[in-house]
Amino acid sequence: MRKTEETILDLRAKGYSCSQATLVGISRCSDTPMPDETILKAAASGLRGGIGRTFGDGTCGALTGTVIALGLLYADDEKRSAELSKELFNRFKEKFGTVCCGDITDANGHKRCNECCVFAGRCLEQLCPEK
Repeated sequence: MRKTEETILDLRAKGYSCSQATLVGISRCSDTPMPDETILKAAASGLRGGIGRTFGDGTCGALTGTVIALGLLYADDEKRSAELSKELFNRFKEKFGTVCCGDITDANGHKRCNECCVFAGRCLEQLCPEK
């Protein structure tokens, strides 16, 4: 298993939310990591549970966390960040049939959360191997 996937799964096992585990895992394994505290308090805290714990209506935290990671990785190229975010969105929706946290968890319980986190991290690695 890749380092990013291992890191994400380790963070999930420690109780991190999908958005937190995905974004922190990606950050830790990138060439330009952000401090974990910055991510946990500022960037990912409001994304857990489908954005503000809206679950049924909110977007999956693994997806939103990864979109933030793309923005950070391509901070100097907004066009590229948007293109990659769209591709990530499309891959995620194709894989899970939805981007809605509640739809993913309602159908499968929270068993799929780790799968969503790892999938999003894997997509990021595929989409930007140079980062």
